[in-house]
Amino acid sequence: MSDILNQLEKNDSLGFYIVGDYKTHNKIDALIMSTKTGVRPIWYFNDEVFGKTIWDVEPELSLRDLYAVRANQLRNKYDYIILNLSGGSDSATTLYSFVNNGIFIDEVIVRHPGKGTSNLMVTDSVYQATNAYSEWEFAAIPILNWLKNASPNTKITIHDYSESLLTPAYDIDWVYAGRDYLHPGIITRYDYAVPELMTAYEKNAKVCQLFGIDKPRIAIRDGAFYLYFLDIQANTAVSQIKEFDNITTEYFFWSPDFPEMIVKQAHLISNWFSLPVNNQLKTLLRWPNHDISQRTTYEMIVKSIIYPDYDFTTFQTAKPSSAFETEIDSWFFKNFQNTKAFDIWKEGINFVKTNINDVWFNHKYTEKDGFVGFISPFYKIKEIRD
Repeated sequence: MSDILNQLEKNDSLGFYIVGDYKTHNKIDALIMSTKTGVRPIWYFNDEVFGKTIWDVEPELSLRDLYAVRANQLRNKYDYIILNLSGGSDSATTLYSFVNNGIFIDEVIVRHPGKGTSNLMVTDSVYQATNAYSEWEFAAIPILNWLKNASPNTKITIHDYSESLLTPAYDIDWVYAGRDYLHPGIITRYDYAVPELMTAYEKNAKVCQLFGIDKPRIAIRDGAFYLYFLDIQANTAVSQIKEFDNITTEYFFWSPDFPEMIVKQAHLISNWFSLPVNNQLKTLLRWPNHDISQRTTYEMIVKSIIYPDYDFTTFQTAKPSSAFETEIDSWFFKNFQNTKAFDIWKEGINFVKTNINDVWFNHKYTEKDGFVGFISPFYKIKEIRD
């Protein structure tokens, strides 16, 4: 199983795990090691930087200005920037932070299971996660059409990840690349080594794979607002760089290079929930809070606070409730059960279920369905004054 681990990016700023004396950037590797040794993993997410950050003072710059600073920071750091765009609020705001400030972004890639969903109805009247493939038509395409006019020199790439998914060139060790998300589509959806991107890797010394990760996690505990990070969100990108040593994954928002932007977001969110008219909504932040419906409501509210340029009428389906047999890959389970790809996916799931202690799984009814989350330290934003 070591080959694919060697192909994964070892980037401390994306988070890493310590199991006793063993360090790994891969959650599944950490959980297997924990199962073997009985030692609990500890997740580190830029603790040194964020531990020294001044969280209780709101930066004076506006959020738009801070977004522009972050975009410039990335532009000055890399020769070539590839934004992974879904059409959702996180990646769209990342794109606007560049284009609306006259900061060039080299390429935008949208990954869509075109052939795999070609026999399914596209509709903007169904909001269940099973209809997530329709976001291509109603969320991604409108942004791409806008981009063609706003930044005509930005390259637009559409990658049909269902093609490589259905003709697999991988084995059950794909699970290491999935990290937290072990649904079928993750195997090829964020694979960096796709043909469309090879020229960029070969011609540029420093290439950035950029993701719009993520909205701040805010909790109320001990009479104050706190911010924390969750490894499940930080593990979204696959970061499988394979033989390339010039690719770096960057998270636009969750970066140790510019914590002031996260501080500003946290204060704006805390200020909003501190308004008397919103007092009853504070229950959405009470800790502990792992209810998916409350988290979904929280994220809908937060988008309107921290993403001022995003069009909130944009079509978006509900978040999936499963990390393994997820609703967003319902097209795969419907159309491709009797395929080699399905067998390899199932073997990978069985591998983690067999080799990882039951305590590290979340359960959906009686089935193992996703891994438990690890959280960062809590960073205090401000006291609650009723």
